[in-house]
Amino acid sequence: MSEQPLFKVTIDNITIEVPAGTTILNAARQIGGEVAPPAMCYYSKLEGSGGNVIDVCPVGALTDKTFRFKNRVWFTKPVDAHRNCENPKCCGEVQLWMRGDEVFRVTARKDEWGEVKEASNGKTGWICNVCRFDKKEMKDWMIEGPTKVNRHSVIAQGHYVGVIKPQETLPEVLKGRQPKLLMDIHDVSEVNKPTIELSLLERPAHSTDFK
Repeated sequence: MSEQPLFKVTIDNITIEVPAGTTILNAARQIGGEVAPPAMCYYSKLEGSGGNVIDVCPVGALTDKTFRFKNRVWFTKPVDAHRNCENPKCCGEVQLWMRGDEVFRVTARKDEWGEVKEASNGKTGWICNVCRFDKKEMKDWMIEGPTKVNRHSVIAQGHYVGVIKPQETLPEVLKGRQPKLLMDIHDVSEVNKPTIELSLLERPAHSTDFK
């Protein structure tokens, strides 16, 4: 019976011989030391933060504490905005995902294929972690207007542009007087307490928040 041929594999300038069919992962484990990858895909020497993912390879899952578990994407409205970011590698041109006047999420602007668009400076429109995670108020941004959304997208539902809000008619009927409220819903219901801002909780909302 002939011996199985060996092949030379070089990893981090270390060469070993392994039989045919050996994976690079197993070859690295045979070398050992810092070359050997851990069982979980984590590398402590990587710098920076990937948000809510481990420091390896952020794959576009742009989640953060103010957005996860708080809202579905189709309930938020995308708005184009920009700011003068101090980071030279950040274009400062973003998409704000808002509900009312609250900013739930900040992302880079993307095209119809989900790729990051080109910024006004002609470069790819990457944004930094400061813009993405730390600037969650309208006062931090210059609002340009609603993002143009394909009408076939689920995000386009309820995303109306140029809608004129109907004028309140009661004060006119009552000759300038405001209507007298006979009941405040918060006096009889513990749901949606006005003192609780769900988007500011650094965790998912819980039933105990409404007791």
